[in-house]
Amino acid sequence: MPAFSEVFSIAITERIGKMKEMVQKANATYSTAESLLLIALDMDSLIPSSEPVAIKTFSESFGASGRLDAEYYQQKYEGMENHLNTSHTVKTLCRVHECKFAPHNDDYMYIELANIGNAGNITGCTTAPFDELPSRARRLVTEGQVIVSSIEGSLASCALITDEYDGAICSTGFHVVNSSMINAETLLVLFRSAPMQLLMKKRCSGTILSAISKTAFEEMPLPFIDTKLQQQVADEVQQSFLHRRRSEQLLDTAKRAVEIAIEKGESTALAWLEEAGTEDNVVTLKSRDYYDQRFKLWQQNQGLAARGDIDRQTLREIFDAMDDDDK
Repeated sequence: MPAFSEVFSIAITERIGKMKEMVQKANATYSTAESLLLIALDMDSLIPSSEPVAIKTFSESFGASGRLDAEYYQQKYEGMENHLNTSHTVKTLCRVHECKFAPHNDDYMYIELANIGNAGNITGCTTAPFDELPSRARRLVTEGQVIVSSIEGSLASCALITDEYDGAICSTGFHVVNSSMINAETLLVLFRSAPMQLLMKKRCSGTILSAISKTAFEEMPLPFIDTKLQQQVADEVQQSFLHRRRSEQLLDTAKRAVEIAIEKGESTALAWLEEAGTEDNVVTLKSRDYYDQRFKLWQQNQGLAARGDIDRQTLREIFDAMDDDDK
């Protein structure tokens, strides 16, 4: 375990502190978006019924739904649907995409359940040629769509497709949704909310792997949200995503700085942090491997480092050149 100086340790600690602050802000702004939505639906304090018994006639149960499992008829589900009091469904407000596509011999980004974060974000993906991806990698996604897990036990694994994952492929374990009447951010918060999660759970079926089918998903009640409220929710979610992206990039700069300190010396790492690791610069980064690319670029310029040091002006010129290439 290498021992670092107090100066370097403080610099890293400051960035980790900023990273934690950004995570807290991301969680707070997402919670605000969810609260706005639940208050508007009068569901912010709604407690589902705990009554374990529901009495139904044949025509009210199997005759209407084709379901014989008692769980399906629990009063908590019926009470939630009655409280929503909407004639709209997922099918009337959204489009659910399930068409497969004809792949090329290119590399694709593949998103699976394990890549979904706990705030509607995508934490990463697998990039590989199509023929090396699993057989369930069959659904093309585009920016602005929302992917919703269909697997019971992972129903909360919903995410917004951002520009970074435009043109990626996701697992057939997701329903891919968009709408011309509800913006993507509001759809995301809706599907991840407790009321909608409850209604999705009701519609899951199957024995070995319980899931919600496309038909059952499309028939699920979905409230229409006022346009003004939709914009408020979208603003909060976008801010949450920005804070989370900042936190990830701040963590990456700290990790890379430690690697540079071990390989090139602390003074080089501190210079690199000063030029590339400020919070203002982090906001403009396009991807998490941005710092890796920068480090490799100046690492290739042999002869610039002397005794672990690198001239800051030279470092700035190298970084600026990379920025120009990115534009």
